[in-house]
Amino acid sequence: MAEPSGDAIDHVHRYPEDIALLASLGLGVYRFGVEWSRIEPEEGTFDQHWLDHYRSMVETVRGHSMVPMVTLNHFTLPR
Repeated sequence: MAEPSGDAIDHVHRYPEDIALLASLGLGVYRFGVEWSRIEPEEGTFDQHWLDHYRSMVETVRGHSMVPMVTLNHFTLPR
């Protein structure tokens, strides 16, 4: 049986408010993962939408005077 997993906390869309909340709590570093299968869904094909999304996350973190710490996932996790 497949494991159902929904959108959970929907951080992919709510990251600006999530990051703002963390900054308001005094955190100085924000660690997040990059799922490579979103960036390169097929070998040699890159998705500009996801490149822009992760760039925006980094800019949002920096905009709150926090340091982004990016983790690159080399495999796709179950949804």
